[in-house]
Amino acid sequence: MQYQIIEGNVKIGKNTKIWEFTKIFGEVEIGNNCMIASFTEIKGNQGKVKIGNNVRIQHGCLIDGPTTIGDDTFMGVNVIIPNDKYPPSSKNIGVKIGKNCIIGNGVIFIPGVTIGDNVVIGSGALVTKDIPPNSFVYGFPAEIKGTREEYEIKKRIWERKK
Repeated sequence: MQYQIIEGNVKIGKNTKIWEFTKIFGEVEIGNNCMIASFTEIKGNQGKVKIGNNVRIQHGCLIDGPTTIGDDTFMGVNVIIPNDKYPPSSKNIGVKIGKNCIIGNGVIFIPGVTIGDNVVIGSGALVTKDIPPNSFVYGFPAEIKGTREEYEIKKRIWERKK
């Protein structure tokens, strides 16, 4: 049984998979070859949400508009992207996430930040300020700990260990 709520001005690209128990409404544009996992809510009722091509959004994410997520980005479980910096407020601002980013599980974004291309954000991070391209960040609040290249080297070493 699949149960989804998709209403409003929602555009879904070719070969995009939306799993059960998702809610997508308002002004939302999702690119081609994406995957939106269960229990995710994408809210474009307070500003457009634009999700690029080949984006994977794991279970339980909350994405408020206005927000953009670039192509080839991976978003882990329970990522939160709110739009109200000083709640409750009538002014809504989103988050801009570049292309080819990796966002770990449980990351929380403060509204208004911009994430550059090729950024890796470690699980559990609180993103309070802009992150430049090709950075590897983690922590609460998130701080730059290295480059994307250094992250990829660590990942390869870890994957080789038995």
